[in-house]
Amino acid sequence: MEDGYSPFLFFIFVSLQTPLKEVGDYLARGTLAESDLKGGDLVSQKEELEVLKFEFRLPLKDFKDIINALSVINTPELIFHITVEGIHLRMMDPSHVMMVDFRMKAIDFDEFLCLREGYCIINASELRNVLKLGSGDYVTVKQMSPNYVEVSFEGKRLKKRFRVAILTDRSIEVPPEISIDFNQFARVTVTTESFTEAIKNAAAADFEDENAVTLMISPLAFRVRGERTDIWWDKEDLVVPSEGFGAEKYSIECLENIIKSAPLATYMEVAVGEQNPARFTFELNNGGVITWFLAPRIDA
Repeated sequence: MEDGYSPFLFFIFVSLQTPLKEVGDYLARGTLAESDLKGGDLVSQKEELEVLKFEFRLPLKDFKDIINALSVINTPELIFHITVEGIHLRMMDPSHVMMVDFRMKAIDFDEFLCLREGYCIINASELRNVLKLGSGDYVTVKQMSPNYVEVSFEGKRLKKRFRVAILTDRSIEVPPEISIDFNQFARVTVTTESFTEAIKNAAAADFEDENAVTLMISPLAFRVRGERTDIWWDKEDLVVPSEGFGAEKYSIECLENIIKSAPLATYMEVAVGEQNPARFTFELNNGGVITWFLAPRIDA
């Protein structure tokens, strides 16, 4: 059996291109039980847009950085779930190896209004392109019609306004939530700066050999270990040490994508459990939470 990922972590069906390692009854099933996943919603824009009305305002740099961090998941659409409580977006990469969950509460925006709740599907590349054209301190996103949202920028000398199409002819299933209790895993809190340095160093040393490193958590240390790499934090170097043990191997390439969220936060929590996905939680400095889930590598 070739090296691969554990597909049971994020998707109900096992990919025919991804080998499955049997490790007891949990993995030997070949599928994830309904109790392990909370089913995703089937989003139909034709139904949602009749009732959805929203507007929000926040610093332009913050919104750009958030969208750019989430864009490492290469999906053509962004599915925003907008409620009176705030905004929620969840995406899974096409290979079902990584999933990201972004949430921002209404109180974290400079201005937030949601008259009616619903989903809004926007072309991801179109939104990124419009944000590149933005200038000034703030951006406002407002649904103006069932067919588009208005993205406006407030500069010192220029005011700009662009329309981004809402994809009204799509029915897309939102990825299911992972219902695994990560509180039972080994968890540690480190600075995002130190974790970024560790992953970049590991990538430079081990990328050509195996493209994976083992994350090892114990009450005394946190290690990033590869074929030619051993980088660690002693207990006194950690922001919050772990109370348990956990170790698993993960893709360096995926970890490099995940640390693109690091500039948005000062600290991050890493949770690792054997034969389970790792969870990386970034509580953003200016409001909001980005949580990444990464499937482990499976050796032959």
